Amino acid sequence: MSEEASSSTPERGKSWLPWIIAALAVAVAISIVIRLVLPGNAERERLNQDIARLQGELGATKQAAQEQQGKVDELLRDKDSLSQEQTLTKERLEAALSEKAQVLADLEKARQDLSKALGTQIAAGDVFIKSRSGELVVDVADKLLFDTGKAEVSDAGQKLLLDVAASMRRLPPTQIFQVGGHTDSQRVVSPELVEQFPTNWELSTTRATRVVRFLEDKGKVPGRQLVAAGFAQFRPASSNRTDSGRQKNRRIEIVLVRKAPQLEQ
Repeated sequence: MSEEASSSTPERGKSWLPWIIAALAVAVAISIVIRLVLPGNAERERLNQDIARLQGELGATKQAAQEQQGKVDELLRDKDSLSQEQTLTKERLEAALSEKAQVLADLEKARQDLSKALGTQIAAGDVFIKSRSGELVVDVADKLLFDTGKAEVSDAGQKLLLDVAASMRRLPPTQIFQVGGHTDSQRVVSPELVEQFPTNWELSTTRATRVVRFLEDKGKVPGRQLVAAGFAQFRPASSNRTDSGRQKNRRIEIVLVRKAPQLEQ
């Protein structure tokens, strides 16, 4: 080998050394990047995922808190409404008790007035004043108001009804008076009466109507406060098996109805 060839070979070997060193440096740099940068990216990705998850949980927590707050607000509104309703209920109860006390006082006053006005008839057993289911009932024997087999109010009956009407007028204008006609269980048999009153329905209803008309026309009790009803023999006050029982069943009942509807004045 010539001397020139031997001297050029090392030179060519020396020219590759920087490249090898550079390549090694790049490899080291890449290794460092792989070791430092890429794990950082993975960590950031994991952190981003954790942040996203926490944000989702926070949103769900906020929504749950809002729902709970809505329920709390609703409960508070219900509480206020219940409190107001309790107040109104208490006021209504107090008003109802006051009204009931006034009604009882009015009925007691009416009982005293009627007892005084009809004292003679009460003593004779022809008029009874009683309380029934909280209502005042004036029970008047038919013989005091009508002649036998008649439906027109007799002269004696008119005087009695005028006394009753005077007590009625002293009661509140919302008071209702139900006038009920009652008979015994015996049928109308008189030929002249059968034509006019085929059954006890007609007799009891006609008598009640005649009393109501007298109370309105002569007694000056407003018609809107009066009710006429016929019950025939179906609401007996006593047994129909005896004469005395049948006599008690032939009557006019004036009932001061406990609950009166609101009436136009």
